[in-house]
Amino acid sequence: MPTAIAFILATLLMAGCLWGGMKLTRVDGSFIAMLVVAMAANAVQLLLSQLSFRLGAVGAGVVDILTWAVVVLVTLVLIHKWTSAYFWPDAVLVVLVANLLAWFATALLDGMV
Repeated sequence: MPTAIAFILATLLMAGCLWGGMKLTRVDGSFIAMLVVAMAANAVQLLLSQLSFRLGAVGAGVVDILTWAVVVLVTLVLIHKWTSAYFWPDAVLVVLVANLLAWFATALLDGMV
């Protein structure tokens, strides 16, 4: 149950940040598309993090780096597919701006700002 709640909250946060990044970079697309992108990316991250957990401390660092790269690639490809963004530079810029928004939102929720 806690994993499901974390998945839902992470998906909503990521979708909101992707939508905000999309609006700030003037890329056309819907919130529903960003919700699907966030859900797919978080599902991939959840599946690959289970692999990292099973490997233990030996291969966890390598799997975490590969997980991050795969999640970013999945996000870029899905944004390119479901919005008007070109892969370069539009989708990359949306992901960068969304990550900045996510960092700020997380810091705000943690009470750091």
